[in-house]
Amino acid sequence: LANRRESSTDDIDAQPPASLDNIRRVMSADEIVEIDLSTMTVLRHENRHAPQSNLASEIERLEKKHQFTPHEPVDVTDDKRLALSWENISFFVKTKKKGPDGQPIEKTILNNLSGIVRSGEVLAVMGPGGCGKTVLLDFLADRIESGRRTGEVLVNGRPRGSKMVHYAAYVQREDILFGTMTVRETFNFLAKLTASKDSTAAEEAKRVDRILQVMGLKVCENVRIGNIFLKGISGGQKRRVSLGLELLKQPSIVFLDEPTSGLDSTAAFKIVEHLKTLASE
Repeated sequence: LANRRESSTDDIDAQPPASLDNIRRVMSADEIVEIDLSTMTVLRHENRHAPQSNLASEIERLEKKHQFTPHEPVDVTDDKRLALSWENISFFVKTKKKGPDGQPIEKTILNNLSGIVRSGEVLAVMGPGGCGKTVLLDFLADRIESGRRTGEVLVNGRPRGSKMVHYAAYVQREDILFGTMTVRETFNFLAKLTASKDSTAAEEAKRVDRILQVMGLKVCENVRIGNIFLKGISGGQKRRVSLGLELLKQPSIVFLDEPTSGLDSTAAFKIVEHLKTLASE
């Protein structure tokens, strides 16, 4: 950022409020910097690990690390530490009812929501049935194609862009698995589909072994998945298989829609325990 300067409290109080259109945030896993682009003034800075560090050097380090450009979508390459944030997002759908002007009346599903999830964190969205939890996940994962959307979803302080599918995974509520295949066969099959041209069979096998170990599936790796006609692994193990299959893609962000629904307390505890372990890595 050219000609930037650190603002004191007196400077901020003396200046008129910045327009919301001019305020931009630079975010990493541990830091937040708010900047007024019209005056190139730093309005706010938070650093969990180094709150007393020099502000100018912190911003320079963030710029160098993330190649920050105010309106450029995020492009994840080697950096896997991502902070996902959303600001004032709302979602509306049209109903069959019409207003006095003859236009369909809109129903509000999400209303002005904001939040942030930093790298290494697990965020649980809780609420009663029908309150919009799945819609919120679909909004953040860019899986909504209909309706009217407002607000902004940012990754490390920049628009997520169209490449989010390359670094984010989504685990659906239903387990879509082949019941006649074993757990290891299922992982090997997807590993071959997602492998790069340069990867070898040994590297694919090592990647599969690691996921099976992390998800606690080694004990049932040679057991069939099962279905209504064929006995197989338990419901909790199926949920872990679904999660493990998405982890084969090595995503930086994972969205899970009701990962503990339909499970007993022990299976649900193991799922959350595995999620915490994965986030810490």
